[in-house]
Amino acid sequence: MFVFEKGLIDSRKCAGLESTVDNRLQQIIEQWEFLVQKSSDKSLKLKEASRQQTFNAGVKDVEFWLGEVSVILFSCVYYHWNFLCCFLDRKSIS
Repeated sequence: MFVFEKGLIDSRKCAGLESTVDNRLQQIIEQWEFLVQKSSDKSLKLKEASRQQTFNAGVKDVEFWLGEVSVILFSCVYYHWNFLCCFLDRKSIS
């Protein structure tokens, strides 16, 4: 309980409603603790969502890179295959 509120209750300055004030203060404290816990839970969920989003972005980057690499590899294989075919055709003609 807060010092100010405890002082009001202890000094009997609540016009005979000390127990009502005390009960209400307890409710406020419980609600505050609940709010703090929910805020903490939400913060953890947001951090996890951020990590997941970062991971997904990384996966997309890797997929894009693999696509680029496969195009380059295909181009190289195609070029070498054509070169080999032309070379073998020339060998068979001579």
